[in-house]
Amino acid sequence: LPWMGDPTEMWKIWDSFGIADSKMVGYWDNQPFVTTSDKDVLATAYIKDKKVLVSIASWASQSLNVKLAIDFKRFGLDPDHVTIIAPEIKDVQPFKKFALGELIPIDPKKGWILILE
Repeated sequence: LPWMGDPTEMWKIWDSFGIADSKMVGYWDNQPFVTTSDKDVLATAYIKDKKVLVSIASWASQSLNVKLAIDFKRFGLDPDHVTIIAPEIKDVQPFKKFALGELIPIDPKKGWILILE
């Protein structure tokens, strides 16, 4: 990731989540697990046990606020007990906790790494 600098902090998040042992389901799948409310913001889910790492990325040229549409039943998660955390990743994103249904701000050509548990 030369455009981003040193990817070590991102790799630490992936390792702590267990991304190598997860199932990837992307926006390109016929039935994605996670979608967003804007066609220019795409989501890929990495599913492991009872948690999901979601990577969202904007291809839009302007800032947007998007909602996630999550197929909780397929994840085996109870939406009444799910937390959505954006872990702090140095030089990438600050820590942030989002409420279910909350609008997620996303800058042009940027994204978020979110953990749902």
